[in-house]
Amino acid sequence: MTDARSIRVCFTAALLALTGAEAPARQDAGKKPGDVQKAQTALEQSAVQAAQAMLKVFKDDRVAMVDLRPAVENPAASANAPLLQNFLLQVFLREGVLVFPCEQEHKLEVKYKDGKLPKGILLGSDDLKSLGEKKVRYALVPVLVAKDSGSAVTIDAYDLEKVQVALQTGVGPIPTKKIPLTELCSAEILPPLNLKVISFAAAHFGQQVDRGECWDVPANPIRASGGRVDGYNFGKEIKWEDGRAGDVITFGTSGETGGHVVVLFRWTKNKSDATILHQNVNGVRRVMFGNLGSVETNKAGQKFALWRPQK
Repeated sequence: MTDARSIRVCFTAALLALTGAEAPARQDAGKKPGDVQKAQTALEQSAVQAAQAMLKVFKDDRVAMVDLRPAVENPAASANAPLLQNFLLQVFLREGVLVFPCEQEHKLEVKYKDGKLPKGILLGSDDLKSLGEKKVRYALVPVLVAKDSGSAVTIDAYDLEKVQVALQTGVGPIPTKKIPLTELCSAEILPPLNLKVISFAAAHFGQQVDRGECWDVPANPIRASGGRVDGYNFGKEIKWEDGRAGDVITFGTSGETGGHVVVLFRWTKNKSDATILHQNVNGVRRVMFGNLGSVETNKAGQKFALWRPQK
């Protein structure tokens, strides 16, 4: 019979595959051209399925995402976990989940016990209180676990009002024994500044950003990330068919002439059906959902432009 120590050693060894620490010859052994692309597609599709399951439960409620951590204490796996977390966050946002990384401003103090990650929500009482005050309804707790192929992610979603699990889903299996995360997560789901804009808007949903002007919602995260904003110029103007979550839409050329600035959240082929995030609407200076078609009607005659944030 295998003892507990042997199980733990095997589990940890599997997680080490995430680091890409194997010799290059071993990583490349048996890897055919196109294998990486197939694995990337499978990973993305699995993340999309998880996002769709979330939307059925969350709908338009805001979701705080705890940092991805390995189930077994392993510094190398922990160091690589942010790559996978960033990939998942991008897919979830692109698919329309109103999620944001809650540890971006405040890192949780999570301690492993006997080499294992504590089970449960991981958030302390002060964290729960803070999220409650911000009217965040759900929290995602992703955990990196070992699988025969390498790894997988289990995701528990907690209802913070009822303090119970609202959804259990996951992503994987992930073939990290054959392909390192640096390759698996190299595909760009959302441009980097788009991710900054959309996660910032999600984190401040229901709150006033800066002065409460519509312009402040995209301009603050873009400038904080070294991007450029010049009046109503938010980067590179693009066509609607190229739009992605986190792009910026402007009406007019100045707020003084009745213009408006919004963040694209859920892109649709028919732009009138697209969902946006914006503030300073009918005197309400807090971030809220909106329908692009309604804004278009209200701003009829104003110049419409779609921008891809740039550095």
